[in-house]
Amino acid sequence: MVLIRNYFEDYFQKSSNIKLLDCFEKNKLIIFPKSYKNLVADVDGGWLKRNIFSYKNKKNNIIEDVVGCFLCWGNSPYESFSELVKSPPEFFSEGLIAFASNGGGDYLCFDYRNCRENPPIVLWLHEEEENEGVVFLSSSFDEFINNLKSEEEVGLDRV
Repeated sequence: MVLIRNYFEDYFQKSSNIKLLDCFEKNKLIIFPKSYKNLVADVDGGWLKRNIFSYKNKKNNIIEDVVGCFLCWGNSPYESFSELVKSPPEFFSEGLIAFASNGGGDYLCFDYRNCRENPPIVLWLHEEEENEGVVFLSSSFDEFINNLKSEEEVGLDRV
């Protein structure tokens, strides 16, 4: 079995915050994907080796973006999950639960607006009005992770 930690270029620390995740699930009446729970149990935040994804914007152009950093459940010099939950950005849609940022103000999120488990993955764009800046990325967390590309796969000049 490959440790999820092996997918990371760098990470903050081995996580001990799985209990916080479990409490959050119970409080919000949702179920995080098992692979995400395994990730949080193994590492607390960090940067993926394969971190590039693409989506279509409103003009139907293909945009490439990056998973900047997974949000930490514990203390972090970077963005943490708890800080984002306590003080969400303006126009952050109810039912979206961020798990990573792109480093530019946008967040990769689980979309729990229409479900309580097996959520699709969306990108929340911070420069858009509420619900207008939500872009579908993948049907599941596993699909999203499996479709990420490395810089070598897409070419450095395209990112």
